[in-house]
Amino acid sequence: MPVLDGTKIRVSEIVVYYEYFNKSPEEIIQEFPSLTIADIHSALTYYYENPNKIREEIAKREEISRKIKDGGYSV
Repeated sequence: MPVLDGTKIRVSEIVVYYEYFNKSPEEIIQEFPSLTIADIHSALTYYYENPNKIREEIAKREEISRKIKDGGYSV
């Protein structure tokens, strides 16, 4: 899972805020104050170059969340 350099923040997290919640880069920084506009643009560039990889990661995380919510997931 790709993360932003020097952080533990996943590219997919940035994409979820941008695509699913329609947040601007400036609004995303409010959620992740340690990031810069350049970091956000870097994450989005990676996403646009690798959309299937990031969408697959998001789908897997959503599936795990559903299973946990339904009580059907164990570690």
